[in-house]
Amino acid sequence: MAQKCSYCLKSLIALLNRAFWRFRRNLEYVYFYLPPIPVIAAGGNWSITLTAAQAQALPEGDNTLTADVDDAAGNSATQATRTVDHDTTLPATPTVDALLSNSTTPTITGTTGTGAALAAGETMEVTVNGATYTVTPDASGNWSVDTGSDTPSSGTLGTFSDGNTYQVVATVTDDAGNTSTDTSTDELTIDTTPPTISVNAISVDDKINAIEDNSDITITGTSSGADGQTATTVLNGVTYNPV
Repeated sequence: MAQKCSYCLKSLIALLNRAFWRFRRNLEYVYFYLPPIPVIAAGGNWSITLTAAQAQALPEGDNTLTADVDDAAGNSATQATRTVDHDTTLPATPTVDALLSNSTTPTITGTTGTGAALAAGETMEVTVNGATYTVTPDASGNWSVDTGSDTPSSGTLGTFSDGNTYQVVATVTDDAGNTSTDTSTDELTIDTTPPTISVNAISVDDKINAIEDNSDITITGTSSGADGQTATTVLNGVTYNPV
């Protein structure tokens, strides 16, 4: 009989032990994963706080939120509902075209990065030299800002100065508040200083005599500020290509 009772006691302890750990796991789930039950404070206000893990666990897209309450007499309120859109998808990254300009009122261009207009609910802003412009790309995704005539939506456009480089920031924002910004830097350079060019003396004295015109004559000169550019040389109405 004592041996049988000992067996029953061991079985009971094992059963209670399994129940305890099952209860603890459930309790941990409620504590760590489920939002707390809100208590309505004086004035009728209530709130709950989702942890970052709980927010991240929400499926992308629409999620339905419901709220219910009973009063002390057992009357139930009409359920309140709200749709919560969980949207963590960033818009496509826009682009800004590099520009070397001799104008102090340059026109800046770029694209949406998709080859198409902005998606529904998206907006684009372009910021340069202290001013921000709201732009609407065309159906092919191209956009432009004419700093000489367009009106900034915020800020004040500074003066574009010769020899300076300027950062242009294009940002797309969707209706959930997600943003994407272009990845290029220092896209705009202003150069209003014209180059110089001079022609060296031809045949020493700028005279071509009967002996000299029987041989090839090389015409030379110098230029500043135009490295890599092509000089145009015209003699007596005839254009010669530099070698």
